[in-house]
Amino acid sequence: YVGARVRQKRRSMGLSLEEVASSIGVTAETLAQYEEGTTHIPTGPMLALSRLFNVEPFYFFETLMNQLERLPPPSFRVLH
Repeated sequence: YVGARVRQKRRSMGLSLEEVASSIGVTAETLAQYEEGTTHIPTGPMLALSRLFNVEPFYFFETLMNQLERLPPPSFRVLH
């Protein structure tokens, strides 16, 4: 989800992989891995992406959070 949001925002701004990668200090290959979801995005690059795209970090998790809110609450038993 997070990587897809990064790709969506990058494309909507008309930016290439190389442009964004250079701006946040990673290689284009690494950024592609972030977008594909094959590599976790560390905090530093995530914050750099937020600044570059002028969005709050939460933006990248918004879709995921909306889906989680629709799930029923977990059920559990208290053991004595």
